[in-house]
Amino acid sequence: AYLDYLKQSMLTDRTYDKFQENSYYSSMLYNYMMADSESYYTDESLRQYFTSHYATVKYIFFSFIDEDGATMDKEICQGIIDLAQTVSRMAQATDADFDALMAEYNEDVSMTADGFPISTLEADSTEYLTTLFDLEENQVGEPVIQSDGCYVLKRCPVPAGYYDENQRDIFLAACNDRFEQSM
Repeated sequence: AYLDYLKQSMLTDRTYDKFQENSYYSSMLYNYMMADSESYYTDESLRQYFTSHYATVKYIFFSFIDEDGATMDKEICQGIIDLAQTVSRMAQATDADFDALMAEYNEDVSMTADGFPISTLEADSTEYLTTLFDLEENQVGEPVIQSDGCYVLKRCPVPAGYYDENQRDIFLAACNDRFEQSM
């Protein structure tokens, strides 16, 4: 049954063994790097990692979805895109109050005025946030157009105390990032 399964999966037993071997060596490397990471990441280097890999995101969301859950027609969506571009330009002005614009235009009730801290790893895995770390701190970007609507992002500093409260999670993220880059 085992060989039949491998044949159906278009694998040989040697190929399967190599997969297992690669997994074993990858696990060994990960464990070695985790043991080494305690000395690799000093408090200073971990804070540097944190500074370059974490930010708070705020956004204004303009939905393409109507109350019935259907996507709006193209003309309405284009009007929403135009509105998002206008709001983005307003938010990019020197004296702009992003929180006031959020209160007026944002359609996502889960986005609060505080925003939420996020890492580069989380941003890279969330399609509309992939451009967040291209922005400078306190900079507002151009609208990011997705299938569900438009997002106007603002990169903000991480709240004071976040590092101290989440140092272990930041350390693990740094270790995982280091491991992924070594692969």
